[in-house]
Amino acid sequence: MRFPRDNGCMTIFRPITLIRLGLALFVLGFGYSVFHIGIPYQDPTPEMLAYERFHGMIGDRILLMGIALFVSGCLWGLVRRLR
Repeated sequence: MRFPRDNGCMTIFRPITLIRLGLALFVLGFGYSVFHIGIPYQDPTPEMLAYERFHGMIGDRILLMGIALFVSGCLWGLVRRLR
């Protein structure tokens, strides 16, 4: 007995999903960095510098995670197409 091919939305995980997720995380990381850090203060206190450094690291990690997902999705799609 043969089953019809199921092309449902959730049944196939495609590389485009990683690419889209990577781009979304890249944009979110960039936006997080811009909106939480913004323009640096002229004479910041040590607490302000710690705040900027902490939120800058969070934004950078989100941004790097987005880049990693984007690249892995592109490589996965390339390998899949070359097969």
